Order: sequence, then structure tokens, then C-alpha cells
Amino acid sequence: MRIINERNRDRPLFLYVPFNAVHGPLQVPENYSEPYSHLRRQRQDYVGMLAAMDEAVGQIVAAVEAQEELENTLFLFSSDNGGVNAGVV
Repeated sequence: MRIINERNRDRPLFLYVPFNAVHGPLQVPENYSEPYSHLRRQRQDYVGMLAAMDEAVGQIVAAVEAQEELENTLFLFSSDNGGVNAGVV
């Protein structure tokens, strides 16, 4: 958010944010996995990691929107983590 908020608005911005989610090892702060306590532990951690990443993406989008640059911004999402781990899903 600091980079977005403090950038020179006269120049284009390229921001690369490589998330370490969602893949093993499945580790997530308790506050993200607790809402999913009805799921088995491995699934609970997986969904908690997804929730944490979703929150971070939302913060980036909100910062861009606050700079009134949302209509002039392209967001690209990509994954290089391979296929779904059948033991997790």
C-alpha cells in the first residue's frame, strides 16, 4: 500500500506481488483459519490461506481505488504452482 500511496503519479506503476499462497506447506495465522473450524484441519488451513490472500488483494485494489486510478489499472493474476493437490481439496 505504501508503494501505491507514495508513488509519483506522473509515471506509470508496475507492481509485482508474488503471494506465497495457496499451496503447501499449509500454514496460516489462526484468525484466518478459525472461521472455518467446521472443516477438517488441512482444508481449514487451505481455505484460511485463501482468505488471507483475498484480504491482501482487496487491500491493493482499495489502495488503487483511493488514488482514483481503478479505471486506469490492469490487474493480472497468475499461478505457477501447478495443479490442484487432490489431498487438500
